[in-house]
Amino acid sequence: MNKKSQIYEFNPQVYPFRLWVCINPSLEDLQDKYYALTDNMERTDFTPDILNRDTFCIATCIPVSDKESGWAGILCSIFRKDKMSVGITAHEASHITDFISDSFGVGGFSFDDGEARAYIVQWAADCIWKVKSGKFKN
Repeated sequence: MNKKSQIYEFNPQVYPFRLWVCINPSLEDLQDKYYALTDNMERTDFTPDILNRDTFCIATCIPVSDKESGWAGILCSIFRKDKMSVGITAHEASHITDFISDSFGVGGFSFDDGEARAYIVQWAADCIWKVKSGKFKN
């Protein structure tokens, strides 16, 4: 029997949204726990195509809905922990920030009004890094 992937949940407090971060999740674990979300926020079953993991993929972010709680958010899956750099963490945090910004109308694409987005990027990067580095505390 395969050991289930440890999936960590984070709540930004400010937005009705969740971020889940995990290392090397199996497709079966994701199918058991989540629906994938389409561009129109419609629920669909997880498939290998949605996970889109290939041998070069270090990490990926996928919009999901938790089957038990109903929360919508982003699942950040880390597949090559040894290659997960600060830069890749920032890259994934940017995708998470884009999702939150699109979902809740957060602006801030210029230097003068970007503080709200910057805080979201910081929060998301901190969450990912806590899991990657093994420093997550419940």
